[in-house]
Amino acid sequence: MPGGRRVVGEAALELPSVEMSYVPPVLVAQVWASQIDLIERGMAKGQSDWESADDLLGDILARKSQLWAAHRDGEVIAIAVIAVRSKKGITKLFVQLIAGIDSPQWADLLQSNLLRMKDKIGADCIEASCRPGLAKYLKNVGWSQKAIIMELI
Repeated sequence: MPGGRRVVGEAALELPSVEMSYVPPVLVAQVWASQIDLIERGMAKGQSDWESADDLLGDILARKSQLWAAHRDGEVIAIAVIAVRSKKGITKLFVQLIAGIDSPQWADLLQSNLLRMKDKIGADCIEASCRPGLAKYLKNVGWSQKAIIMELI
């Protein structure tokens, strides 16, 4: 449950609210450096053999992608790297990376922000290449599986 109150027995526990915001270019390097462990942990479970954290940061600095952060009480608890891809008359909002802690507190907020962004830019869909755990979660909240990436080493 994002933010708000959670009832436990007879007592109510006040949970701090989580907000999500776009990280402006002037703050990207600072936020990225402060979250590099979280970013590398997220990438290690997925695409780190294909691209590095430096590659993603380069895309953000070149304004090919955007960095978004979920924060609770001034602490960043999740980041998302998002790009817009257009080809063959189709525009996609593409999620390059999602990494964070306490996902039940920010996952719904991220999804609603992605849907708002999709509508704002007139994208046809939202697409993500993700690790199995995130794929399972996304499927449970309405995403459909489009492809499976296999690897033989």
